[in-house]
Amino acid sequence: MNALLFAAIWGIGGQIDESSRAKYDTYLTELINGEDVQEKYNIDYKPRQEPMKLSTKIGSDYTSLFDMSYIPD
Repeated sequence: MNALLFAAIWGIGGQIDESSRAKYDTYLTELINGEDVQEKYNIDYKPRQEPMKLSTKIGSDYTSLFDMSYIPD
């Protein structure tokens, strides 16, 4: 799961400009934490998906997802 998350962060985040990265970081962090991003950002996606928290090993000592690194277990 952590490798997939790292790929999502940099696969999309690596292509966007610096000012958009903060918004993407916020969105992805909320998604990982199980917040209802469909409702919050008014995303029209059918069928509606119920939010769920991802089981990841993300520490709390970072300021952005872009500051993290992936170290395989």
